[in-house]
Amino acid sequence: MAIKPLVKEKEVSARLRKFADRLKSARKGIGLTQQELAEQCGTSQKVQSGYERGVVAPQVDYLFKLEQLGVDTRALLFNDQGLYTLESRE
Repeated sequence: MAIKPLVKEKEVSARLRKFADRLKSARKGIGLTQQELAEQCGTSQKVQSGYERGVVAPQVDYLFKLEQLGVDTRALLFNDQGLYTLESRE
């Protein structure tokens, strides 16, 4: 008996691209370059670029570090409202 995936591959790709767009917007919103954000989140600029192009899904520890920088990771992951920094929720 084959196990069917919960989400279709096309849907995963579309979600990852939306996340990538929101991540890039959030990075620009906090005024950092890809290199600066990568350094603060413990990754390389090449990996950061992959996240922002939607070709690589981020690790959980990366998301925790984003939250520590003031990025609203819940909004980043789940909505399209454009409110990605914690200060913008207040």
